[in-house]
Amino acid sequence: MLKIYIMKKIFTFPFNKAAYMVLIVLTVAFASCGGPAGTSSQTDSTATKNPSPNSPTGGQPKENWQYSQDSDKMTSKIQYFASVDATEQLQLKAPYDGGVTASVLIRNTTGENEVLLQISKGQFLASLDGENIQVRFDTAKAETYSCSGPSDYSSTVLFLHSSQKFIANLKKAKKLLIGAEMYDNGVQQMEFNVEGLKWNH
Repeated sequence: MLKIYIMKKIFTFPFNKAAYMVLIVLTVAFASCGGPAGTSSQTDSTATKNPSPNSPTGGQPKENWQYSQDSDKMTSKIQYFASVDATEQLQLKAPYDGGVTASVLIRNTTGENEVLLQISKGQFLASLDGENIQVRFDTAKAETYSCSGPSDYSSTVLFLHSSQKFIANLKKAKKLLIGAEMYDNGVQQMEFNVEGLKWNH
């Protein structure tokens, strides 16, 4: 005899082929519906989303200007400097080939602001009467600034006149473009990223 327990009740069947078939059917039915509820193997999509591209990265914006200061040992006065290099090097003819760095330097060493245009090598064409250069701030119309050479007659430096006007325009600008004539190389254009100038001297 075969005893089967269903819902705490006992059913007795003669042990024959029919009873054996009933046992198989009941076993399969209980296995398919009596197990624990199925669980999904997929991960919640909200848990695997990539961070937003606009999320802060903690990086600091690059400073365009480099600042320094020094002390005049004779007068004990503080001297202030700010400089920015051109975005690309100039490619001049020999003997000044190999890349030339142009820089704009602002300095206050005597209580007055001065603006210098410098190149690492080469020659500006500043005569005794000076040289005129073309200056453009952002998309404004280009202006002419007069310049003069230094007292030591160095050919790699120009002192811009109207320095206060130039500095005021720098503080409002993002881009600066300067065109200056150089010996045996014609007019060379120099571009600078000047945004963020902090100068209160």
